This record gives sequence, structure tokens and C-alpha cells, in this order.
Amino acid sequence: MLIAEVEGTPSGLVWAKVDATDPVSVNLFQMWVTPEARGRGVGNALLQAALDWARQYGARSVKLGVTCGDTAALRLYQRAGFVALGATEPIREGNAVLIQNIELVFANNALAN
Repeated sequence: MLIAEVEGTPSGLVWAKVDATDPVSVNLFQMWVTPEARGRGVGNALLQAALDWARQYGARSVKLGVTCGDTAALRLYQRAGFVALGATEPIREGNAVLIQNIELVFANNALAN
């Protein structure tokens, strides 16, 4: 888990975890920035820290699901180079909220071990 602080106050977080079934892929979960810190580069700093961690680990790709309609988040990921993986799908069975799975593939990176 990575936590961002603004002026000593926790202001955002993201979980980065190696995929249990694909050890050359890292998954990001629960990326969130407090409303007070939005628009200040906190999300970008968190994302870059998670991507740096994944690169240091030796991952070939990073994947996550972004809520459809969350355009600020989607723009953040697109600027970083993420692209859509397949069609949108419900966030949970029976839920009307949709997510888009996206992926960033690192060029010339292999598992470090």
C-alpha cells in the first residue's frame, strides 16, 4: 500500500500487488485521493510511485479496473499509457456500475528474478 500526504495529512492511497496467477503482472486496487487534495497532482504521484515499484519488481505490465464515467481517473491512466482490455463489465454481479479493465505494458522489462 502506498499513501500520499499533503502537508503532513494523509491524502490518498493505492494498493499495488503482484498478480497471484501471473507473476509478471502487477494489479492496482483502491486508488483514491481525498476531495481536498484532488487537482493537486496527488493521483499522478501515487500512480507514478506504484508504476516505479512495479518496474523495480520487474513486472511486464500493470492492470486495474476504472469505474466508467470517472473521467478524471480515466484521463490520468490514459496519460500514463494505459489502454482498454476488452469490454466494460459490472463492478459486481447484479450491480449497474460498470468498470473498464485497463493495462499498461512496460517495454523491455522482464521478471527480475
